[in-house]
Amino acid sequence: HGLAAAAVPELPQPEEHAATAWHPAEADGKQAEASAKEMRSNKPEHFYSLKTLQAVAALAKISYCGGTAGVASAVQGTCAGGHGVCAAAGFGVVPDSVVPVEVADQDRADAMFFYTALLRRTTQEFAGAPYFVPSETCALVIRGTANEENMKMNNGLAQQPLDDPECPGCTVSKGIYRVWTRRMHDQVVAALRTSGCEPNATSTVTNKVMLVGHSMGGTMSTLAMYFLRKEGFAVQLSWSIEGGRPGNKAFVDFLNYKAFAHARTVPMWHVTHWNDGIPRWPNLVDGQPAGHFGYHVHFNTTDPRKHVLCTTPEQATSEGKCGIFQFPREELMFKLPSSAHCELPFAPQGNICMFGVPPPMRYSAA
Repeated sequence: HGLAAAAVPELPQPEEHAATAWHPAEADGKQAEASAKEMRSNKPEHFYSLKTLQAVAALAKISYCGGTAGVASAVQGTCAGGHGVCAAAGFGVVPDSVVPVEVADQDRADAMFFYTALLRRTTQEFAGAPYFVPSETCALVIRGTANEENMKMNNGLAQQPLDDPECPGCTVSKGIYRVWTRRMHDQVVAALRTSGCEPNATSTVTNKVMLVGHSMGGTMSTLAMYFLRKEGFAVQLSWSIEGGRPGNKAFVDFLNYKAFAHARTVPMWHVTHWNDGIPRWPNLVDGQPAGHFGYHVHFNTTDPRKHVLCTTPEQATSEGKCGIFQFPREELMFKLPSSAHCELPFAPQGNICMFGVPPPMRYSAA
């Protein structure tokens, strides 16, 4: 069953899961070599892989199971290192590293759900195009909107200043800010430690974290990238699948072009499908334009091999008409659930939603 936040134990990483025991490990020089190769590539397309997207979409779909019995086994079985979508992408979940957590909010014990897991690279073909997989990293997977409490949080769009000299003028939506800082942050860090990842890496514990989420899970994952970086985690290439906009232009631009620029060209991929309106929601925050993601993968057909990459600031606008921006705002679909939001060609069985989530709802086009 999903663990209550207070029940997440902080356990030492099992010795057999230690990074130095894995092959190839940091000690053999392969990881440093891979990092050097990654830094030599500044082409955004080198950071996209359909196989990786299919794997993380499978992980995101499982999050809709919530804290049901067997969710950890489902993650382990879906993301085995020897077969399946994760193996095809070159990684697998380390046994017994999955930590599912239910988080209370607004008097609902299971309002939020996420899980963490330790991922291990299973192939040495990890440094070249089209993607980079570190030898070990934790995954933080956050569930999308699943209840009325989530909807109330999503609609808390008044802006919260971050008062961060490194990110001047940055603001984020108060709803997700409140839930992250007051409800989720400590539980996430504790779960990551249990899975085997800590802010300050050692020879046996990594500080690398990849974030994944669909819908609201993608929105919250984007916010979490900022805070986990501040905490001392090395945030890896992450994936917001049909996620919304978490803050103002200054905040999203900071994530797009500054916070992770030392590590890679693409901080995260914003994955969009057809005319789904959620990735362009909200339009305005406190009367000003909300921040636009800088790197998009867009799908307009049922063929997962046919995608469009939008990788310049000029493309990520209504004038640029790239990907999701090809649709006038009045043609976007804001009613959920919808085929645009759920029936994703790269997801397992062509659908990332299940168990009646997201529930029927409609977002304002504003």
